[in-house]
Amino acid sequence: MQYRLSADNRLNGLEERDWSLHLPATLGREPNNDVMINHHSISRYHCELHLDGEGSLEVHDLNSMNGTYVNDEKVSRSVLMTGDRLQLGAVVLRVEYVSDTDVGKLRPRPTAPRQNVNSTVPMRTSDLPRSNPSPQKKWWQLW
Repeated sequence: MQYRLSADNRLNGLEERDWSLHLPATLGREPNNDVMINHHSISRYHCELHLDGEGSLEVHDLNSMNGTYVNDEKVSRSVLMTGDRLQLGAVVLRVEYVSDTDVGKLRPRPTAPRQNVNSTVPMRTSDLPRSNPSPQKKWWQLW
């Protein structure tokens, strides 16, 4: 089984757009991670992807500063399905399953126009609203 992560939002400074996974894999900003994503909103060691006991792809947050989200829900541990949106800081990744017969056929994906990194606001505790936000709103919807 092969999995691929694809950047779902285009941010300036994000070098790679697709990452092939060899599980287990750690994701983070440090170069010694299996998947290095050099973006300031991602922790040095942000999360880990591995197969659980039933063979499902699972994400485990490694106490990251800005959290790990699956389909807009903050998680500490969660099973991932093909097409799920995995958000690490301000970077949104799409989880894709690649069959063993398609591994050699992977082609680069077309690149979308880049957006300004200032279009997303990473979490900063000094900028959080002082009043209690509505429980339905996520942290990135407060601005």
